[in-house]
Amino acid sequence: MSTFESAITEDVSDHTSDDSIPVPLVALQPGEVLLVNDNMNKIDDLCNETRCCRKKSELIKKYFQKWSGQHKSNESSIQFIEYIITFVGTFIGLGIISVVHYRILAEHDLTFLLGSFGASCVLLFAAPSSPLAQPRNAVFGQLIGATVGCIVRIIFDYIHEQFIAATLSVAISILIMQLTNTLHAPGGATALNMIMTNTTYPWYGFQYILMPTLSGTIILIIVAVIINNLSSKRHYPVAWW
Repeated sequence: MSTFESAITEDVSDHTSDDSIPVPLVALQPGEVLLVNDNMNKIDDLCNETRCCRKKSELIKKYFQKWSGQHKSNESSIQFIEYIITFVGTFIGLGIISVVHYRILAEHDLTFLLGSFGASCVLLFAAPSSPLAQPRNAVFGQLIGATVGCIVRIIFDYIHEQFIAATLSVAISILIMQLTNTLHAPGGATALNMIMTNTTYPWYGFQYILMPTLSGTIILIIVAVIINNLSSKRHYPVAWW
């Protein structure tokens, strides 16, 4: 091989070493090197596609990293897209619960919709970085409110003093949430809801602890994780536990 041919071959090797993609070369003849232009174009296209795949992979990875719960809360000013995210998240989350309630369970005299879910939507979708909006607070706050409400209802049904039951259930629920560091404002509303609900079911409404309280809260959290992280300004949850 001549010096000229060696120089060209090395130049081609240098050109392709960065992307580790072999360049198809026609067998060398004395005095000539054939490098087909359209093959080079195909190689460039392949390189571009590889770079695009890497960028997409990085974007997907960054999106799911937001689910890890290891982020600092974002206190920057709210942009218009944030209002859209809040609207969409609330519409989908509460929409799923409402469809189950009105289309499936209502005809069987069962409920899947609580007024406190509206308050949960405010925290989960409008203030997702708030400590009160984190999954641990949402789940245990709602469970505490529902459980305390049912227990207080049993006690005060025998002495027929519902006004004491209403105030005491909320006060006890808040106290327990503070002691367990699971404060979730809608949990107080759930406790009150247990007192006000006129249920004909046995166990004084204890079924409400699992359905709709726990199941509905889990649905809202799942939707919040999916929808909130679509925004580059949001990381939800800030912490799972």
